[in-house]
Formats: sequence, C-alpha cells, structure tokens
Amino acid sequence: MQWLVRMSILLSGLILCAGEGRADSLQQTLSARASEDYVTNPLLNPALQGLSAWRTTIDPNYMLTKTSGADEWKADLDVMSIRSSNTSIIANGNFPTATLGWNRQDEKDKFDISTSYHVASTMMDIPSTTGLVSASSTSTSRSLSADWARELSQRITLTLNEAYKNVSFNGSGNNIILSSFYTQSSGLKLNYDLTEHTATFMNLSYVDFVTTGGGPVHIYNAWLGLDWKASEHLDWTLQGGPSRLEGATSGTGATTASTSLQGGTTMNYKGQLSALTLSANRQSTPNGLGGVILIDQARGNFSYDLSERSKTGLDLGWSKYDSLTVGLFRTAGAWLHYDINMFWGIKAYFNHNTYALAGSNPATSNMLGLSIAYTSF
Repeated sequence: MQWLVRMSILLSGLILCAGEGRADSLQQTLSARASEDYVTNPLLNPALQGLSAWRTTIDPNYMLTKTSGADEWKADLDVMSIRSSNTSIIANGNFPTATLGWNRQDEKDKFDISTSYHVASTMMDIPSTTGLVSASSTSTSRSLSADWARELSQRITLTLNEAYKNVSFNGSGNNIILSSFYTQSSGLKLNYDLTEHTATFMNLSYVDFVTTGGGPVHIYNAWLGLDWKASEHLDWTLQGGPSRLEGATSGTGATTASTSLQGGTTMNYKGQLSALTLSANRQSTPNGLGGVILIDQARGNFSYDLSERSKTGLDLGWSKYDSLTVGLFRTAGAWLHYDINMFWGIKAYFNHNTYALAGSNPATSNMLGLSIAYTSF
C-alpha cells in the first residue's frame, strides 16, 4: 500500500508539472464492471471437486490522460473487490492495480517509461500454480520499464528496453512454498521493412531471475522474426530462435545449463463481421514455484457481430507447464455481449477448465456468469 501512496503522490506532482507551459489537453475515463459468477472447484484441485461458490466482483477503474505537445502522461487506478459465498475456495479480498506512464514521440524517436503496482489472487494471476495453492494466497508485483525506439532510416528501426519486476507472495498451500523473486531484463530489437507489407526483425534479450535466498538464473534469447500483412484483413507474425538457460538448480542441487528452440506465431484476421486470433508459442518464464518454467501454449479466439449492438464469441486454450512437475491446462468458453447504449453493456459467459498434474487425476472447473459494464467517454 505504501507503493500505491507513493505512486499517487508522484502522479499529482507530474500532472502539476506538466500543466505548466504550453497548452495541453486532459482526458478522464471512468469505467466499472460488476459480475456474478457461479463457480465449481475454482482452485482446480482434485480433492475439492465437489465444492462450489457464488462470486460477486466489482471492478471500478479510473484513467487520466494528459497531453502536452509531444508528451503524454497516463495514470490508471483499478480496485477489484471480490466477495464469495464459500471463502474456503474463493477468498474475499480487494486487489488494487495502479499504473503510471509517460511517453514522448517526435519524428524519429519515441520514449516510453512506466511503473505499476499490482495485487492479485495467486490462482488467477499465475496459472501454473493452479491446483497447488490455497484460496487466500496472493501475489504483489511492482515493476518499472523503459523503452526507446529510433528510426535509423526509412526502413530500419532500433528499439531498446529495460525492465525490473519484483514479485512477493502471501500464503502458499498444498505442501508447496511460493518463493518471492525479482527479474531484471534488457532487450534489443532491430526491425527492417522489406516491403510495405513485410518486415523482418532480430530480437536479442537477457533476463536475470533471482529468488529469495537463491542464486541467479540467466536467460539469453536470440530470435529472428517476420511480420507479414497479407491483406487488409489478415496479418501474421512468426518468431523463434535459441534460448539458453544458465544457473538453473536441478533436484540434486547441481547447477545446470541448457539450450532449446523457442518462439511462436500469431495470426489475426478481422473481417466485416467476424474476427479470429490464433497463436502458439513456447517460452521460458520466471515463476514463484522457485525457478524458471517452460510454457507451451496454443490459443484461439473467435468473435462474430450478430448486430450493431450484439456479438458472440468462442475462446479456446491449451497450456503445458513444465516446472516441479508437468501440468496440462485446457480451457473452453463461450460468451454473448450486448450494448445497451454507448455507455452500458451486458455480457453472459460460460467457461470450462481442466487441469492435470503428472501422476494425478485431472480436476475440472465450470463457471457461469453475468456481468454489466459502464464506460464514460
């Protein structure tokens, strides 16, 4: 909470400073979402298969955007409040998120810096701990990132980025201990436009991952990629290359090093009435389970406009988490959204999730819900 207070004070100072000088504009957006869900086995724990709960969620959001010449300041504050009919599987809680950012852009350069504070339920924020944590376990993350992009020529763009993230945990459960950690990362991306519709890029990155009381783990990535805009409605991104992991501790306590091929692909289609996104990727990711995990993922999202005010959609997902043990997660969902007017919208949805750890029985969870959302412009 002290981090949130400091960010609020910093925001006030920045907005006041930005208000001095040239003419500027100030835009405020207020939105809120309220939902009622009926959920079975939300922890996806085989031992809790018969348990269910009603969950009420209220999630207001306030966003402030200030533009002054080439400078743009953004602040975002969100507080999600959850109340449950069965706190043994869904804990009551208030989960704030605050983000503060500044960016500046001219003819050839763009600079962006942002900081954030985020509190969340661990079972919702870190999917790979599904089935392993208690209902009351929470994660708190603090981050700072900076990006700088420079147009070297009409076809070549250079992007540099730096980021720091600190994640701490409160609570664990089911015979595991969640380890707090921090990451520091650096990256370089060089983009070359082959044609008006096609671009290649090289992406080099380095990540330091350090857990509480543990030694550092280093991740080196060297990827090549291709961005292709096939048509007005279809675009495609493909990237991949070697990823080297050094300093990982095996079960025997030995320090190891390994290299694997990682990357992914994403396709986006946007038609007159329908939209489709397909993606698949493999990547090493720092995690609170005490090390770096390898995640394989495949996702598909489809939506269709039934009318000017209503649309429906399907969401499918498959994930494989290779950490303390191998976990397989599958999700399928359907939804229907209706715009009451330009400010209010209502949505009905259903999700079915399955999770299985190696050597254990799979657990399933179903969620049926209804939400209403408001956005001011």
